[in-house]
Amino acid sequence: MVRQLELFSGIGGMRISLEMAGVKVSEVHAYDTSPVANKAYTGIFPGSKLHCINIENIEPTVLDGVADIWTM
Repeated sequence: MVRQLELFSGIGGMRISLEMAGVKVSEVHAYDTSPVANKAYTGIFPGSKLHCINIENIEPTVLDGVADIWTM
């Protein structure tokens, strides 16, 4: 099981791709600024840690150690 950091998450395309490739995802931190995409993402993947913020405003230390794989 891997922990995923999904930047520019949209509706979760990279997460779906990982799962279709057989990668088991245990925890996801997803970041996107689109309220529409975020609503779709939470509908598809309830319980994910979704953050509605521009990644330019994230302190790098916040992302340290939260994931085994980063996707965008």
